[in-house]
Amino acid sequence: MKLKYRKFLITILLIIEIFMVNLTYQSFLHKEINKEENKITNKQFAMFIKENDKYVEYKGDSVFPKGYYVNKSLSKCVDENDNPVENAISSLGNSVTITSNKTIYCTLYFDKNEILEYLRNKDTKGALSEDIAIDMYRYQGIYAKDENENVTNDVENYICLGDDCTEYGKDLYRIIGVTETGELKVIKKIPSLLSYSWHVNRLDDVDWPDSNLFHMLNGSTGNYLFYNELDSSLQEKIVIHTWHYNKIFTTSYDAKEMYNIEMNGSKTVNAYVGLLHLYDYLLSYSTNGPNDNEEASTSWLFLGNNQLEQEKAYANYEWTLERYPCDSEKCFAYDITSNGDFMMNGLTNNYAGRPVFYLSSDILITGEGTLAEPFKIGLEDENGNETFEYPFKGNYETFTVFKDGTYKIELWGASGNENYNSRVDSAGRGAYTKGSIELKKDDKLYVYVGENYNGIDHAKFIFNGGGPGESPGGGATDVRLENGEWDNFNGLKSRIMVAAGGGGSVYLYYIDENADNQRGDGGTLNGIDAHWLCDASFNYSGHGAGQTSGGEPGEAFKSALDPVKTATMVGKFGQGGYSQSARDSSIYYTSSGGGGGYYGGGHGNHPGGSWSGGGGGSSYISGYEGCKAITKESTESNINHSDSPDHYSGKVFSDSVMIAGNDTMPNYNGGTMVGNTGNGYARITKIK
Repeated sequence: MKLKYRKFLITILLIIEIFMVNLTYQSFLHKEINKEENKITNKQFAMFIKENDKYVEYKGDSVFPKGYYVNKSLSKCVDENDNPVENAISSLGNSVTITSNKTIYCTLYFDKNEILEYLRNKDTKGALSEDIAIDMYRYQGIYAKDENENVTNDVENYICLGDDCTEYGKDLYRIIGVTETGELKVIKKIPSLLSYSWHVNRLDDVDWPDSNLFHMLNGSTGNYLFYNELDSSLQEKIVIHTWHYNKIFTTSYDAKEMYNIEMNGSKTVNAYVGLLHLYDYLLSYSTNGPNDNEEASTSWLFLGNNQLEQEKAYANYEWTLERYPCDSEKCFAYDITSNGDFMMNGLTNNYAGRPVFYLSSDILITGEGTLAEPFKIGLEDENGNETFEYPFKGNYETFTVFKDGTYKIELWGASGNENYNSRVDSAGRGAYTKGSIELKKDDKLYVYVGENYNGIDHAKFIFNGGGPGESPGGGATDVRLENGEWDNFNGLKSRIMVAAGGGGSVYLYYIDENADNQRGDGGTLNGIDAHWLCDASFNYSGHGAGQTSGGEPGEAFKSALDPVKTATMVGKFGQGGYSQSARDSSIYYTSSGGGGGYYGGGHGNHPGGSWSGGGGGSSYISGYEGCKAITKESTESNINHSDSPDHYSGKVFSDSVMIAGNDTMPNYNGGTMVGNTGNGYARITKIK
């Protein structure tokens, strides 16, 4: 429906002797405003809010439904002759201001700040400000540490912008705040600039755009080009921002006062990357800054000396982008010291620096915001679709659906272990699964990425089901509807897609040149059997799993080296098989573990001084022909399957594909490969 401006929508009647009226509406209560006080007789507005990509008339009592902002490009005002009135509408946070010196008629459009809404839903600590904190909604408050320096109360604003998002990973950032239109202001968790000068000459009275650090961050000169080194898909999400900079003569620990000092008479530059403002640091406490009783080390934004040393910054201070005037000997810039104070130091001093930039409001976001499960944003693939990447972490990650749509899920299982006595490429490789599924906003999926043996303890299960052994099996990669420990039965039962892991490797001396005929690769509906060439008539290797049962172990062989070898366990629901002796880390001679999967592969036995390979696990996709879905009533001791491939949850995939580890499949790094080697991987892409 085309909307037209009408005089009855809003009438601002100005008394002739009033030259200009500036009104700030905190709420719309559809009441007459006192004429004597405001010189206005009517306060009726036509308001439209965006719902499901359409604007509908808003009839609520307040002008600002929580989490909405004024769309300034669509909102319009006209005069009595229907001529446009420019620059009449301005807004910030929960207020809108209409300024005019004549009678005008306005229609206001409100968009939902979906990024803000999502972050608020994940903010269990109440750290994200309810109202605009000077210029944006900011994460405020402190976190606590115990006597051992372990964090006991952290702010949930971690965001992962790449694959390396461990505690000190290069791709881990934190969100400073979110603008009223949904742009995210982020800062690197650890310094990228470990020990750099603000500028190369101590007597150069340069502003921020002419400094050495500015050019190094934005990629125009220098030996460290931060922006240019970012992945191109991330660069596309970073917006050019108008950065304010100024020379500050005095410092204040009142956040609002510091903001005004830094902005008053400031110059600006449009650029991708900057550094902290002094007020950014103060606002990480509260709208007013830290009080007298708060230690600097309790601010989530503060990097103290201990943390800087841990992060190998080799400096006690952190640069900001603000300058202090020069004296006769040198020029100065501000830094934050290791005890949380502001200090001005010479431009040529070598300190740490953390890049700061703004992410576009046009992003998809997921995750929980914690260090264990940071937020993630969708990055565009070669087709322009938003993708979320999940490398191995050793724990599950939560995918919360940001927008309704069709999502493609791709999983790669992990390969089995190649023991030091194994020939290279002799372990079973991981399988690949793919399918499309309809998801609704706020749906949750839990992503479990399979592990390739880390070399620490072969007597333990490998994450997500790889069987223990001299050469452990690889873990499966799956998506499920319930979270918890990887081997929790209800969680395993809730899996809607599984890519199988490969079995452990075969002993070196019993491998011919055609190892593909011997390894137990992760399979499709059925896992792939491993083979052992020592005795063609007597196979000790593990068998592949099926849709309703795990793989059987190889032929039992009682060895003088391992007299309990006959005590075996077949592959199980979600777990690769293993020899009982494989669970005893003191016993060196064990067997190869089965690969994880919907059902796990069987383990390979250990006849004498060698061992045979483990079988591959099986894969599962809800809705894929040939799959056997577990029933909702199943228990760990009584598992039953239906004849249908559809999961009991009703979540079913279309356009599904299964590829075994011995066949050509997409490589998550681009191109193709025959089976997946190493840890598993997962990718979720919004395609519609």
